[in-house]
Amino acid sequence: MHVNVEKTSGRPIVIAIRDDGVRLRVLTPDRKFSPPHDLIHFIVEKGMGLKRGFWGSIAAGAKFSSMEIIDGRQKRRANERSRQIIKANERSLSEAEAIVGAFQTALHSVAPHEEGLWRLLRTSGRKFEGSLAPATWAQLLSFKAEWGQLAVGEVVRLEWE
Repeated sequence: MHVNVEKTSGRPIVIAIRDDGVRLRVLTPDRKFSPPHDLIHFIVEKGMGLKRGFWGSIAAGAKFSSMEIIDGRQKRRANERSRQIIKANERSLSEAEAIVGAFQTALHSVAPHEEGLWRLLRTSGRKFEGSLAPATWAQLLSFKAEWGQLAVGEVVRLEWE
């Protein structure tokens, strides 16, 4: 799956193109984070190996209420399969949200630093692979800088593996 994200003056346009050819628009939250919350999810989930979080669930066939199909043909019983994936991944989705929340809070602090991230991760009460956090933090800082340099109308392509 890959995700194309167009920067706009408001909410970004986020299009996920799954391996089955279905194209989905992800309607992002109103909050104006930079980079946007769903992109922080992408960077953190991929970097931390959270394969059953928001983006991993989408890649597996889940369709959340914040999404709409814009192109492609879904397989038979796709809605039933989506519900099954979301239910099976419920705990992982919750854990991913907490871990992403820690990264996002640290990223948007007055002086973002890895020490603050570690404190937030430890107090989150969630299990995570600590050895992956430093590289993920570096990727997130790099992506934040890249996103900040994008002009309105430019597109970033993210690959989910």
